[in-house]
Amino acid sequence: MPNSLSSIVPVNAGAEIPLASGGSSLKSLMPTSVDSTVPFADVFQQVIKDVDGAQVQAQQTVDRLLAGEDVPIHEVSLQMAQAELSLKLLMEIRNRAITAYQEIMRTQM
Repeated sequence: MPNSLSSIVPVNAGAEIPLASGGSSLKSLMPTSVDSTVPFADVFQQVIKDVDGAQVQAQQTVDRLLAGEDVPIHEVSLQMAQAELSLKLLMEIRNRAITAYQEIMRTQM
């Protein structure tokens, strides 16, 4: 009986992994370098804009579906789930920032 494990190929950590949405890959979404000069407020504002954009796009897709356009139901469901997840992530970032601020304010000098 041949060794069935010999046909298993190791995963290449640097390989391009295509996304289900097509076109892009996980590697292209990763930052190539971290710019420590960007203020947190600017990053947070950009995240808020991105979440708002996801919410608007999901609502537009729902509106198109309700208007009778030929929109695949899985696309509507996927965009709604992505918008919801983005909002939950934003809320968690906000909660962690508030907790960190409160902890700093409690610190005795």
